[in-house]
Amino acid sequence: MALEALRELRGYRRLYATTNLLVLCAFLIWAYFSLDLTHNAVPAVAVAAWSLFTLAYHGLLPDRRFTWRMLFYGNLVDLGFATVLIWFSGRESSPFFFVYLLTIMGAALTLGLRQCFALAALASALYLVVGTTALSELVAMPQALLQGGAAQGAPDLGAVNPRTLLNLSAGITLTLARGVGQLWANLAALWLTAYVAGFFAQETRRVRASVQEARDKVEGFSRIDWLTGLYNRRHFDYLLAQEVARAGRYERPLSVLIVDSDNLKIVNDTYGHQAGDHLIATLANVLRTEMRLSDTLVRYGGDEFVVLLPDTERIGARFLAERLRGAVEAAPLAWQKQSVPITVTIGVASLPTDASDAASLIARADAALYVGKRAGRNRVVTATEAAAAADSATDAVSAPARDADPTSDTARATAPARGPHGSQPSQGGAP
Repeated sequence: MALEALRELRGYRRLYATTNLLVLCAFLIWAYFSLDLTHNAVPAVAVAAWSLFTLAYHGLLPDRRFTWRMLFYGNLVDLGFATVLIWFSGRESSPFFFVYLLTIMGAALTLGLRQCFALAALASALYLVVGTTALSELVAMPQALLQGGAAQGAPDLGAVNPRTLLNLSAGITLTLARGVGQLWANLAALWLTAYVAGFFAQETRRVRASVQEARDKVEGFSRIDWLTGLYNRRHFDYLLAQEVARAGRYERPLSVLIVDSDNLKIVNDTYGHQAGDHLIATLANVLRTEMRLSDTLVRYGGDEFVVLLPDTERIGARFLAERLRGAVEAAPLAWQKQSVPITVTIGVASLPTDASDAASLIARADAALYVGKRAGRNRVVTATEAAAAADSATDAVSAPARDADPTSDTARATAPARGPHGSQPSQGGAP
């Protein structure tokens, strides 16, 4: 279960537990003034059982074992206890009919429309049992009264005054009409609550889903390049830090390729910036096609791309870079029915052979890229090759200075021998 869904379920559990305990407190206050709990212990036992169930089910059961289906089962138990409360607090005229409505609304907000209607049907059946039982007892009351009167020596039913029977029948009919009317009014309120709460919850979920979708799109736009569909520079920093941390933790190699187009400025100047955008998109498609599934391609900025190669050493990274370079060279840019040749230069750096952290890894790959640019472009240069080229250039620059210094070891080794008075010997002739 996702973390957000788990937090939502945990909040609903606390809400259910709090609501049940408040209802129990309200029933106890009502029972204290209206019921004789010393002679009728069933309501007290029911309240104690519901309290223990609420504490155990919503308070003690671990969150990792609690699911949305168990929340539905809890609603079924709540309806059963609510029926007991209604039974002992007036049945069809009970003031605690609202517990049914609370359960239905809670199910609509947490479980959905289908579960809400299922619980509404169950609550209706339970309430009809309670209401019809009360009405049947009301119908049987006159017969019981007459039987009781006959046992005490009262006249039989034929000896009773017709007006008295008519008044008794009218009272029973009026009472039945009121009971049936209240019964069906409560049922209508229950289903109206289920309908409104269910569809309100459904619309709320729809709006929430739309908001989440819009949020995901905004977040995607913040880390996805609009032209190529690749990750952008902002998200690349997060990916690089993550890969470097993983490589250091598991002592695995990590390589980086920096790919730079050699033709963007020429294409922009010759064919326009739309052709330049098409060039960048073409490069992205070629690189994406030739990459491995485990690699990550990022548009680093402008016409530069970065490829993250997890678990790849320098030799493997150079091999892949050569394959990418060859694929780009073999796929010219098609613009306005013209074929424009394009090439790329790629700098390669590896961790831990060339660098020790993310910043130095990118710096070494970038330095190798510019060595390739100065060497003629359309080539692959590793950080090791770039360092060797830099050392050779340093030696080439410092060699004339060493030769010009007569005190240097190189100058003394290469200087011609001199005579005893400082004169140079003759070159192949007589003195």
